[in-house]
Amino acid sequence: SRKTTKRVVFLAALGATLYILNFVINLMRGNYDVNYSGSSSENSIWAAFSSLLIELSIPMCGYCGALYHNRQLACCYCSCNLFVAIVSIMSFIRFNIRISEIHGQCVSEPDLQQRRQCEIWVSESVDKYVMLFSTMSTIFMGFFAFWTGNILYNKLAQ
Repeated sequence: SRKTTKRVVFLAALGATLYILNFVINLMRGNYDVNYSGSSSENSIWAAFSSLLIELSIPMCGYCGALYHNRQLACCYCSCNLFVAIVSIMSFIRFNIRISEIHGQCVSEPDLQQRRQCEIWVSESVDKYVMLFSTMSTIFMGFFAFWTGNILYNKLAQ
């Protein structure tokens, strides 16, 4: 049980670190600027910051659930991580289907944010591989955090 608790705390800290790094990288790349999203920069930054706080609530559930031996928080942690992993897979597949539908012609994409992601994906730039690494790490972390959180949840039930 102690080993599982340490594993959940470590994964929660790693997950929080990845969420914060993703936020900072997007901030530095200007993804929250006016020209990128079409809305005001202030609104985009507040929306992104709010999303970050919501994202950080998942690792916090894991951390507190492991530290205080709380089954409800452990359940929240493992189920939310499973949800994030499944939604990430579905979004990635949907994104690739959409690119194949428009035959890689990103100009025909009406939404500015989706057009920018399409342009990154069809290019052979470093950004494409950063996007791929971010997506894959989210998926793998989500499934591994679900697995360890589920083990902790079951051990707390005994």
